[in-house]
Amino acid sequence: MPPANHSARRVPQPAPERRQVFISYTRVDREWVDRLQQMMKPLLRAGGQQIELWDDSQIEPGAKWRAAIETALAQAKVALLLVSDAFLASEFVMNDEVPKLLAAAEAEGVRVLWVSLSPCLVEHTPIGEYQAVLPLDHYLDELPKPQQQRALKTIAERIREALVAPDPDPDPDPEPEPEPVVKPEPRPQPTPAPPGLAPHAFRLETARILRVGKTWEVQRQPLQLEGALEDLGGGVSLPLV
Repeated sequence: MPPANHSARRVPQPAPERRQVFISYTRVDREWVDRLQQMMKPLLRAGGQQIELWDDSQIEPGAKWRAAIETALAQAKVALLLVSDAFLASEFVMNDEVPKLLAAAEAEGVRVLWVSLSPCLVEHTPIGEYQAVLPLDHYLDELPKPQQQRALKTIAERIREALVAPDPDPDPDPEPEPEPVVKPEPRPQPTPAPPGLAPHAFRLETARILRVGKTWEVQRQPLQLEGALEDLGGGVSLPLV
């Protein structure tokens, strides 16, 4: 028998778990990545924390760098943007990395943290819509060394807080609105017959269609009206209600 021809079927893979910190920066600002990693060493050693910092220096020689960055972006739970004029001038950063990170922040709850390294026009970019970790006039490049260390400690603490924060829950289904309560209409009171006419009682039946849950129900109710019969002659009478 000829071998069966099995068509290849791609099994959809689950989305990677977001659990690491993606550091977006430019090479001229590499010093701050190294100093932040040094500040965060105590947190990185604590296995229970599961804190992983990722930057492009971890791409292995010979690996496809763009694919490696795409994978890291898909696994990021926190994005740290080290913003400077060189950062904002980078076409790859502003046209590729940042839009994907901001889209993931809107759609999947990725936490976006950013820090100003030097004076720049960040307020004219989408990054400026997010709260900065440090006050906007605290540029790391301009701070004295002791204040830089305190700022790095603050950044490390904000990263840890963002990582351990629970993921946002999707919006719960809205509760169904209760069915309106339909009150029965008051039964009309009998009206006496006009003077000079013979009184007469008319027996009728009313029907009301009400919605009960997801079904409809017909409620019938007897009704008696008081009226009169006017004799028109020739055995013909006119009922008046």
